[in-house]
Amino acid sequence: MASTHDDFSPLNATQQGAVDMLTDGSADATFLGGAVPTASITQAAASMDITFLPYGESEKEQLVNDYVFF
Repeated sequence: MASTHDDFSPLNATQQGAVDMLTDGSADATFLGGAVPTASITQAAASMDITFLPYGESEKEQLVNDYVFF
């Protein structure tokens, strides 16, 4: 089953804030990025089960084209 933007309620936070929201249950998911190792992702992995969702090649290309800092 595919999800749409209407299935989500955006929450704006820092990476650490997003991990804190996952930990306390106020968020169900977060999208984080950064260089390995990223402290907030390391903390999340140490304190709960997390799942990494891979990007396909076309999605990676779009990120690089749309956001030059990637």
